[in-house]
Formats: sequence, C-alpha cells, structure tokens
Amino acid sequence: MSLSFYALNKAGILLYSQQVLIKDCLTNQPNPHLMAGFFSAIENFAKEMVNSNIDIIEMGEYTVRFSFEDTNDCIFCLIYNKVTGDNKYQHLINVLKALFLHKFKNHIEKKSANVTIFKQFDQILELILEAFGIKNESLKIEHFLCGFLGELRDFQSNKDLICPKCKKRLAEDGIDYRIQID
Repeated sequence: MSLSFYALNKAGILLYSQQVLIKDCLTNQPNPHLMAGFFSAIENFAKEMVNSNIDIIEMGEYTVRFSFEDTNDCIFCLIYNKVTGDNKYQHLINVLKALFLHKFKNHIEKKSANVTIFKQFDQILELILEAFGIKNESLKIEHFLCGFLGELRDFQSNKDLICPKCKKRLAEDGIDYRIQID
C-alpha cells in the first residue's frame, strides 16, 4: 500500500510531492511532475465544464482526493488505496493543506520560481503521518556504478530510474542498484 501527497499551483507547477511507502511498492511510481500537470488539467477541466472543483476521483485501486485553496491558487492531492478508510484521509489532506499553507504562505504569495524551499515540508509530513498512525518506510536506492545513495524520487525520470549523479539509467535491481528500506 502507498500514499502520495502533492502540492501544486493551478498552472500545474509542482511545489511539493512525497511518496509514502507503507510497504515495499517500487513498481509503477509515476513522475511527480507529470502527475502535477494531470491534476492541474483535471481541476481546470472541472472549472470549465461544470464551474466547480472535483473533490475525489477513483482510478483503479486508488482514490485521489483533492483540496483547493483559491486564495493562493493551490491544489493539494492525496492518493491512497481504496481499501483504506476514507474519513481518515479526508481529514489528513485538510491538515496537510493547512500546515503547508501556514508554513509557506509568504513564499506562495510571492510566486517565486524557487521550489526547493518546499522540501522543508518533509519533516512536518513525517510528524503528521505519525500522528495519523501511518508509518513511512524510507526507500533508498544505492547505484553501484558511482556509489550514489538517495531517495527514490531523486532517481525518478519519466518511467526510468536515472542516477542523479552520473546520469546512467538503472536497469536491474541487484545488478545496477540496491534498494534499502529504512
């Protein structure tokens, strides 16, 4: 089971994303920037067609819950497995949205192009997940060729895993790289 949190502006620019691993689930991890564009397109489509926001979409085995902040033109998305309790995740996205906006309100209002500041939300996310009883297992990848060790999202590029240090494509677990779960 996995859980993902995205914060983006209405133009589709990804401000923050985090894939939370509740158990080993490396396969089919989407590119966060493509997901941000997808979520922005859904929101814009809903505004144009029905003059409203979309609150929830079910896609395959996953539920995508949306929360919007019109004042700051932000979209927040939480993706989780359908089999889990929906009320808990409705509350979770509202808490994450409120804390994200509180922490970064000034930065969001300035519409700065520097999105690295939002990485600071990792620690807050960890605390909130712990408060909700969700254990995040940190996934690290070690590239054998150059020795780089980093998080999964450091290596994600479209559908491939690409080492951010040496730019080589990682082909096979155990041969090119090793996965570690903390």
